[in-house]
Amino acid sequence: MVERARYLDRTKDGRIYFRINGKREPLPRDESAPEFAAAYDAFVAGALMPKPKRASRPAPNAPSSIGWFIQQYLASDWFVSRDGRKPKFSAGTQLDYRPALASIRLRLGPARLADLTSDNVDVYLAKVLRESTPSTALRHKILLSNLWKFARGFAEFKRNGKTNPTADAINLYTVEQEHEPWPDDVQDRFTAACDKNLYLAYHLLLCTGQRVSDVVNMKWADYNSTHFKLTQIKTNTEMWIKAPKILRELLAKTDRVHENILTHKWGKPYTRGSLGHRIKDVLIGNGDGRYTTHGLRKNAGILLAENGATVPQIMAALGHTTPKLALYYCRLAQQKLLNDQAVAIMDDVFERRAADKAARVAARRSAIKRVR
Repeated sequence: MVERARYLDRTKDGRIYFRINGKREPLPRDESAPEFAAAYDAFVAGALMPKPKRASRPAPNAPSSIGWFIQQYLASDWFVSRDGRKPKFSAGTQLDYRPALASIRLRLGPARLADLTSDNVDVYLAKVLRESTPSTALRHKILLSNLWKFARGFAEFKRNGKTNPTADAINLYTVEQEHEPWPDDVQDRFTAACDKNLYLAYHLLLCTGQRVSDVVNMKWADYNSTHFKLTQIKTNTEMWIKAPKILRELLAKTDRVHENILTHKWGKPYTRGSLGHRIKDVLIGNGDGRYTTHGLRKNAGILLAENGATVPQIMAALGHTTPKLALYYCRLAQQKLLNDQAVAIMDDVFERRAADKAARVAARRSAIKRVR
């Protein structure tokens, strides 16, 4: 994040100002207060974001502007099907990228793409992070990087040798930090606190191992009392998924109030976002806010691996198109098994040591009694 000391001007009487280009703006005196951080970041955003002169300010769709390049990007083979060929981005990726591109265009559309600097990107991503989630900020960073690379094929992009400004941008997010599997006690607290709709959602996510976007789109017409038929949004993979007994019994008790299986208390279907938010609300209320809905997909993979499922079986169950994650689950399960075996050896060693020590103490006591 932008360092909150770079543009400070402190006076002898304890006042603090934001100073840049000869201009000063007063700041709260307590540098640890949230108000200080908010005011500082607002001044930084106003000072560092590109500000073309009003007379020469490009329109949001003017050639060379960020908005114009977003239009070209959306009309490219990455998003559009041509000559019978599928787009390079899957339907799931497009579902993630289109709203983010619309947001970037709204905020940065008129600015020239070639004018972006690493400072501009840092300020922009920090603002997105404050208003949303780390994963959203990462998506915006990826798209800004993609736009820069995409624009290099256009004469309108006059970067004059400048490198991609996102390369030095702040790192906001890692998958390992964001999507941890839920421990048993977290699952117990969730199922005890949630309503019946989220209880069904929990079992659909865990028992099928599918992504949230696919689970919210499951329909009763695609369930034949034993199997679900679905096409994964992200991978476009067609799948048959058998429901475990516990899920089949739960579905048999569920009222069919809508064509979608998952509905909220008002009888309308959940969206990917609304389901994620509702599950997150329960997790936060239980003090488990570090966990996410996607973590249950990892729970499904680990559960299968720990109980002897092969890599092809895990791939078939979760819909992975490569063995990378299935191998990860298997390695994790193997490490756990080997660790359990190693600890069993340690337990045996400590028990034998304790038994030997007790035997030596008993022998000494017996010898003392004989002497007496």
